[in-house]
Amino acid sequence: RSEKQKFKRYFHADSSNTSAVGFDYISAIQADAKGNMLVGTHGQGLGIIKKRSGQIVQLHKANNSLHSDIIKKIYKTEAGIIWVGTNQGIVQLIEDEQGFRTIFPFEDNSPIVQQLQQSEILSLSENPKVTLWIGTENNGLFRYNSKTKQLDHYKQENNLPSSLAANSIWSMFTDRDGILWLGYYF
Repeated sequence: RSEKQKFKRYFHADSSNTSAVGFDYISAIQADAKGNMLVGTHGQGLGIIKKRSGQIVQLHKANNSLHSDIIKKIYKTEAGIIWVGTNQGIVQLIEDEQGFRTIFPFEDNSPIVQQLQQSEILSLSENPKVTLWIGTENNGLFRYNSKTKQLDHYKQENNLPSSLAANSIWSMFTDRDGILWLGYYF
């Protein structure tokens, strides 16, 4: 005997559809700690489907919530911090008494921070609860230490065999021993 599966469907927004969303190209999905679904799009920002009410909140460049409406990656750390990577940098998503909003977590406007905020974010991983690794398109790897607020940048260097193999890091994974594995595009 087989059980029938039931699926909740969300459609592209139109005036007659109450369960509609304002996006049609979904590039990333992640649940937050409360079970809300975070839906990243390619061109229409970030949609948040609230678990309890089903209400859809949209954050995008036009309402100053994001630097770009092209979401590449959404990542939840072990501590429940949500990072949203776009084609123009990275932000943290927080929910407080005012609702959902994004914040820029870096405290300075140094050249390394500017480089990160001009990068297309392709991959994210966490390494022992303190370090966030940020992989980019053509701009290498960034390491952010959330305790010290230190941001470091690593790039491929042609004559240095111990450097990155390439500067486009499409995927990454931190294994249980804390070793960071990188997937490149050459």
